[in-house]
Amino acid sequence: MSAGDENGLEKCVACFLCAAACPANCIYIEAAENTAERRISSAERYAKVYNIDYNRCIFAVMRGSLSHGRHYPRTRLRARLA
Repeated sequence: MSAGDENGLEKCVACFLCAAACPANCIYIEAAENTAERRISSAERYAKVYNIDYNRCIFAVMRGSLSHGRHYPRTRLRARLA
């Protein structure tokens, strides 16, 4: 994951909500704790491993429509899925 906040820290805090919401169960996350010496996100945890199995992803299979990044508007994604 490359989307960072205004301080350059990862936005993902390893809450596992995306993995729980995924209907194809294709998102795998391993969380790790931030330390004072090494801060990756602004929360207590960060996603040490964040993988999407695009072979199982129903949205990626549907016209290659899944894209991650902070500059990709949700409305365009929804429009491509329709």
